[in-house]
Amino acid sequence: MMQYIKRNWLFLLMAFLCIPLTLSATWVVDLFHFPLIMSRVMAIIVYLPFAAFIGMKVWTDIRHFREAMVVSNGFYYGFAIYYGILTGYRFLTHMEVKENLYFSIVFFGAIALYMLLRDGRIKMESQAMTMNLVWIALFFVAYRLLYCTVGVRYLEFSPINVNLTSGAVAMLLPILGYNLTIDALSRKQRLWCWLAMAGSVTVVAVTGARALFWLMMIMLVVLLLTHIPAKQGWMRLGSAVLAGFLLVAALAVADVGRVRYYLCREMGITITSSSPSSPNTPSDDQLAAQEQVNASDQMRSELVAMGMEQIQRNPWFGTGDVMYVTMPREDFVAIQSSHNFLIEALICYGIFGLLMLAGLVISLIGEIGLFKKSGKGKWGIKIALFLTLFFYFAFGFVQPTVFNCIICLLFVMAMATGRATLRFSDTDA
Repeated sequence: MMQYIKRNWLFLLMAFLCIPLTLSATWVVDLFHFPLIMSRVMAIIVYLPFAAFIGMKVWTDIRHFREAMVVSNGFYYGFAIYYGILTGYRFLTHMEVKENLYFSIVFFGAIALYMLLRDGRIKMESQAMTMNLVWIALFFVAYRLLYCTVGVRYLEFSPINVNLTSGAVAMLLPILGYNLTIDALSRKQRLWCWLAMAGSVTVVAVTGARALFWLMMIMLVVLLLTHIPAKQGWMRLGSAVLAGFLLVAALAVADVGRVRYYLCREMGITITSSSPSSPNTPSDDQLAAQEQVNASDQMRSELVAMGMEQIQRNPWFGTGDVMYVTMPREDFVAIQSSHNFLIEALICYGIFGLLMLAGLVISLIGEIGLFKKSGKGKWGIKIALFLTLFFYFAFGFVQPTVFNCIICLLFVMAMATGRATLRFSDTDA
């Protein structure tokens, strides 16, 4: 058991994070009338692992001071000191501290986890990391499909945000796709990878998030095009994608859950059913989808406008006031961020902080080796890493995901897996 935990602790951590996220969901709190203190306790539980990663990184860097003298560490600690001074100033001047602190704990903690893996302070082999990502993807696929097929009949809202579950599996698609095209994994492991990819395509297609769906389509097209020369790998990729869309079609024809509504919202596709028990006609799907799209667009416009107003108040250092009240519907009040990571970063850290953040990310990408000329056998994993980067930041322009505790953690795990795979190919060569 201890050996299993040692090999799979990253996967177990993801499950651990999902439990408090589920329990702290609004509908659960309302259903059981939890007191406010319960929500605060759950928040502490969610952010505690990220604070632990930060502490572990600082402690190991002190113990291995010479090894820690790299460019990315300079950006990391410079950014942290800058934000610490900024937070102290905001606290003394009664400005907003709490909300942007949540964002920052997640970001600094996730980057700390990546650096611990990078430096070998947390030891995990490339193949073990890869299979962790496969099992994490399968975890989210199983959850989302269970909700789509069964839970939607009994629950008004998904306990874990649908954009997070679908965004998590979409971001892992490049890594899953890459591993389908190579022979380093065993046949059984490739089968699990194939199932995770087919399930991920299904999940994203029945989420109802337009940006998420089209970003996934871009990634799939690039993956397929770049693997045309490798016939066997291309067939594995293509069969997984095809299986995913066939499953979506089957769910739509059978009128399972709200699959028809999701397809109408994303692609304008409506399916006429001959079954008298079908709750929705095509016109109902179209009207409901368009109403939701209009409300979503209106909410995003308002949030971006409120975010821009905060930036104008203090463009160089930010105000820290990153959460706003909006009413996408007359009967619904939401507290949201700007749904745009550049605006959110400028509000949290200002222009100076954004430049430090950019320097940190660029230095980390450079250390992975993505800027180096591709060698033989490396182009596949490099493309997968570029697509992962592309998804993470592109999706962050329309969803508050760049600083999210699930998406940010998965992103650094995917990048760490890719880096370990690149190093393995270097050693193998």
